[in-house]
Amino acid sequence: MSPKKLVEVGAADTALALRVPHYWMAVQGRSTTDAGVAAASDWTKSLSEFIRQKNAELSGKDLGWFINMCQGEEKPEDVFGDNLPRLRKLKAKYDPQNVWSRGVAIAPLHE
Repeated sequence: MSPKKLVEVGAADTALALRVPHYWMAVQGRSTTDAGVAAASDWTKSLSEFIRQKNAELSGKDLGWFINMCQGEEKPEDVFGDNLPRLRKLKAKYDPQNVWSRGVAIAPLHE
């Protein structure tokens, strides 16, 4: 897909707030030993943070995280950006008991 298509959709039109040109890559670390698991995790986190910093330098703002690449420690604010309040209202309407709460979970906004 052309990056031009990405920016044709407004940031508030979908849950995906990341609607500016950016670098994107999938990083996976693997190990066959317990000691290697921590090293692989540290490596993937540091590489992801490097890409995040480069995107911030190029765009002039922190672009946060792409939901499909999150490891589970990311904050919902950094994933959904300005869309989070709207998504929290939808969560309260369609999942008020917070059944779907794995990964980067959105807390329902009960008004």
